[in-house]
Parts: sequence; C-alpha cells; structure tokens
Amino acid sequence: MQKGRALVVRQEWEPKELISVWTPLEEDMGRLRNKSGANRLGFALLLKCCGRSVVRFGRSVT
Repeated sequence: MQKGRALVVRQEWEPKELISVWTPLEEDMGRLRNKSGANRLGFALLLKCCGRSVVRFGRSVT
C-alpha cells in the first residue's frame, strides 16, 4: 500500500461474494464461543475485517 493512501472498502458485492468472504469459518466460531451478545457480533466483525485487511490499526513506521 502506498504511504498516505487510505484503504477503501468495496461498496458493491455479489451475494455469493458476501457469503464466502464474511461468513465465519469453523476456526472463527471457536474464538466466538466464549463471547456473548453484542460482544460476539463485534468480535466476529473484527475477525473478518482483520482477516480481509479491511481494517488497519495505527500507522506504519517508515
């Protein structure tokens, strides 16, 4: 990724793409079992976002 350039999330998805990319895997489900309610949803989203490199935390050191 180029320095100073924001990461853009896709705006349009096909239904099959949504299912294949955003459905939690069995490995993800294991991590979610000890969470409850809104925590489970938030944690699931973080897992999928980080796995897809949609979210970037902090700034890179140059």
